[in-house]
Amino acid sequence: MTKPRVAAIIQARMGSSRLPGKVLMPLAGKPVLWHIIYRLRKCRTVDVVAVATSDLPVDDELAAWCETQNVPVFRGPEDNVLRRYAIAVKALEPDIIIRICGDSPMVDPQTIDRLVNALLTEGAEHAAGEKGIDTIHEGFSPFTRAAFDRLMLEAADDPVAIEHVTAYFSEHPEKFQTARIPALPEHRFSGARMSIDTPADLRFMEELYSRLAVPPGEVDVADVVSLLRANQKLLQINSHVRQKKASDHTFKAIIRCDGDANIGMGHVVRCLALADELREGHSIGLSFAMTTGKPGIDMAKKAGFPVDVLAQGTSEDAWLDALIHQKNPHALILDIRTGLARDKIRHWRSKGLLIVTVDDPSDRRLEADLAFYSPVPQVKVMDWVGFTGQLFIGWEWVILRRQFAEAREKLSLTLQQSANTRASSAKNQKISILITMGGSDPAGLTLMAVRALGRTKLNFRATIVLGQAFAYGAQLKELLENTPFTYMILNSVKDMAQVMKDTDLAIASFGVTAYELAAMGVPTIYLCLTEFKTGPL
Repeated sequence: MTKPRVAAIIQARMGSSRLPGKVLMPLAGKPVLWHIIYRLRKCRTVDVVAVATSDLPVDDELAAWCETQNVPVFRGPEDNVLRRYAIAVKALEPDIIIRICGDSPMVDPQTIDRLVNALLTEGAEHAAGEKGIDTIHEGFSPFTRAAFDRLMLEAADDPVAIEHVTAYFSEHPEKFQTARIPALPEHRFSGARMSIDTPADLRFMEELYSRLAVPPGEVDVADVVSLLRANQKLLQINSHVRQKKASDHTFKAIIRCDGDANIGMGHVVRCLALADELREGHSIGLSFAMTTGKPGIDMAKKAGFPVDVLAQGTSEDAWLDALIHQKNPHALILDIRTGLARDKIRHWRSKGLLIVTVDDPSDRRLEADLAFYSPVPQVKVMDWVGFTGQLFIGWEWVILRRQFAEAREKLSLTLQQSANTRASSAKNQKISILITMGGSDPAGLTLMAVRALGRTKLNFRATIVLGQAFAYGAQLKELLENTPFTYMILNSVKDMAQVMKDTDLAIASFGVTAYELAAMGVPTIYLCLTEFKTGPL
């Protein structure tokens, strides 16, 4: 009897909605896709490993990389994975097909072989794990060529089959005979996310490799289970990330904001906080549209978001028009202080685009579907005639980074103990003063605060936080050479919540930082660049 030909076909593309380029991002020093190919080549039942990607230019890099790995590549429609598989199947002519997800770098060769053998032994059409038993496995599913042909015949227009291929088998178990294999005790585990959809998922995988101390591609999933059973806290790295369901439609949004030395970095910081929550907690695909500010652009790119930048000589209105046409988003989120025309917002909204504004003082707000504001008195005296959207005003709508919610929860548990400890040692302990003026400090308020503190007779130590767009480094250095107090300088701090947690008093520029300090319960002296008004913002 001729041995059946088995093809493992990896669906992969660079244009992932939540983490673009993830398949070629490094994990333990090798691209994520490399791990999958390496592990599949260990399977005894697999004859050929191939990649099915899109025919868009963005995936040219992926196709070229596959050629360097001697992996055949088949290209088809980005929005029709089933069609891409059909192209690959026609060329490879396999008897057995294994659908492999391009974001699952720890596919298990042993389990794949067991599934393929069960498929052949039982004469079934599809193979899966033991029903009702959770295991560590993600990202692979074998089925027969006959089952695939039926899928193309019966479900070529089904959204689930088009995007997820084998999820159609699970949703219609009555139509296909499924072979089940018992779950190995050492592979049984619940609650771990073993696919990469966000930076948090990638950090989780990196931590597993670091703890297990094995070469790239050599992780044993049984060792992963043992590690996680002994260290349940590791799951917290990415447990907040929402797993998309097969029936979920991809929701996309463009975030429009800027950040530079002139306007500060607060808009970018809070938009990144919002983007992280939407991406990880709600499976939304996001991209940033920015006109100025290399620091802000770099921050968004470092966080793993695609960034479109306004070309010189192009109007903001025309540029956004083109982006919306190209990306076809479901929502546009605006956190800007530019001259973007109100009639453009009205036009986009009339076409079905959800418009969201954040702290917008302009008349653009009147065209928004959703308008969000912190509870400042100016909002209530604004003219809202003609507004037909939903207005949200309050502390609960202030956008903060996740680190502040997590730190606040921990802080509340130890607040009383900390207060008692500080009270008993206050006489001998220097108070901690934090100086933080945001990401850019355009007015040089840091210098003002340092000069003022230098004239006091307080017993304190200062922590001076400088953002990546701070432009007064030379002046600050000269000023600190004659400073009588003890100080420490921190640059571009990632975990501001931790810094604030250990602070007795802060001196800060009013902005996003003000809400962060309030969330941490830190007494603060605020320096403001604008005069308080009871009228429009």
